[in-house]
Amino acid sequence: SDAEGAAAARGTGKTGQVFESFAERDGRGERQGRGGAGKADAEDRASALESLGDLIEARAAYERVVEREPANARATAALAWLAARRADWPEARSRGAAALAVRDDPVARLAIALADLREGDPAAAESVTRKLLEQGSLPPHERSAAQRLLAETLDVLDRPAEAYAAYAEANAVL
Repeated sequence: SDAEGAAAARGTGKTGQVFESFAERDGRGERQGRGGAGKADAEDRASALESLGDLIEARAAYERVVEREPANARATAALAWLAARRADWPEARSRGAAALAVRDDPVARLAIALADLREGDPAAAESVTRKLLEQGSLPPHERSAAQRLLAETLDVLDRPAEAYAAYAEANAVL
């Protein structure tokens, strides 16, 4: 009813189960978590939060996935990338290595390469990003991230023409 307020937003998983809602009650907003979201839904939710730029919530969501499934390489690699984005190089490396112990994951490799670059080993970062880009199977978002990392690496190596070309390629991918 109007006295109780109306739902402002509602997210559903692939199975149609509600995993979160936002309701207004008595003039104040409340987040309400809902049970029942499946494994894929939890990963999709974390990925959506990351895409929307809510990195704190995305991190918490990926952490919950990894708590339930310690061998989930996708969520662990995402945590490595989030750690790299906040300049936590030790966590980026450890999470990246944990994901790679389960399966080869390009996001984990990118997180480690970013740590290499920022900690003074641009040659290692260049090697990893070039190898990733040689794979024709990278999804567009990961290909763009790899191109941007290569561009930054080439810039650090004082190769501006190559860096510019890599930036242009990164922008063309998306």
